[in-house]
Amino acid sequence: MASSRQKFTFERLRRFELTEGKSQEFLWDSDVTMLACRATKGTKAFIFQSVFLGKTLRMTIGKISDWKIDDARTEARRLQMLIDTGIDPRVAKAEKIAAVESQQAESRRGKVMFSTAWKNISKN
Repeated sequence: MASSRQKFTFERLRRFELTEGKSQEFLWDSDVTMLACRATKGTKAFIFQSVFLGKTLRMTIGKISDWKIDDARTEARRLQMLIDTGIDPRVAKAEKIAAVESQQAESRRGKVMFSTAWKNISKN
């Protein structure tokens, strides 16, 4: 079952189990070839696997309990589209996270400045 391709269904993913003695096992989707369900001890996750600049690239999309099958397929297609246009999806993800963190830091900085200004106004 590890290397087979089957159309993902809720029931099929629910029944997919890690074989005893293995650290991970994959069930590949027949609809979106770069999408798989990876079973590890205690968890199952959707993963994306493709080739970027001649090397295998694998990314976790998310736990199967958090993602609908169709949403995972859409995300796998989006990640493949990035690769097809020459963009490393790992870099795109890191840049997105950095932008969010920067925005949050800026927001906190603004709150601190307002708080400091308010204290100064209150003293007068």
